[in-house]
Amino acid sequence: MLLEFDGEVIFFKEDTIRTLELRRQGRKVEALPFLIYNWTLNRELNLKNILLLKPEILDNVLSKAIEGYLIITNINESKLEMFIKTSFIVEELNFDGFDEKEKEHLKECFLIKNNLFDHRGNLVNLPDSGGLLDQNAKYMYFLSKYRKVLIEKINEENNKKNKAVR
Repeated sequence: MLLEFDGEVIFFKEDTIRTLELRRQGRKVEALPFLIYNWTLNRELNLKNILLLKPEILDNVLSKAIEGYLIITNINESKLEMFIKTSFIVEELNFDGFDEKEKEHLKECFLIKNNLFDHRGNLVNLPDSGGLLDQNAKYMYFLSKYRKVLIEKINEENNKKNKAVR
């Protein structure tokens, strides 16, 4: 993501588990170095120089960084789980009932889910490089819902097999 101002550009990423936790603790300023990864300013990228930016710019970065997470988490939980369940049945996803922003973020989340789970529903790979705290919060929220539905599906299939054997 990028933010342009006064002929300069700030490159930043969406909120991670770490930055969400810092926000929850009321330490949003400390989250900024984890969000901003590059800029065109002729200064070193560090917390001291980040704090020299105008407060409106910092607020803009913080609000844009959390936008995707808020969109995904504001989708009704049962609606999201039912949508994920249908993804196991149909060949092509139908995004009816979701607005454009929700569709965009859901498509993004569905793309990253591949090759992250094993045959038992365990999360064996992380979507981004780094540790758990460095993972995109939006993806991890979606993956937790996806994993829940996946495990239900696996258990359902196992129960069918067990009944067939008896």
